[in-house]
Amino acid sequence: MQATGQDKGKTMFGIYEIVDDNQKRACWAPVGKTRPTAFTSEKGSGHILQVWERVKK
Repeated sequence: MQATGQDKGKTMFGIYEIVDDNQKRACWAPVGKTRPTAFTSEKGSGHILQVWERVKK
């Protein structure tokens, strides 16, 4: 993913998983850090953990 703001144009490495038809998740490392190896965002890691769930209509 391409960063914006002060890190515009730099790459953030991440991992993603399609859990099922209703849920996806992703974990991103800060610019300049290595790709995450797990779906965690421990305090001080700088990782961004996102979980997306489909809204039922």
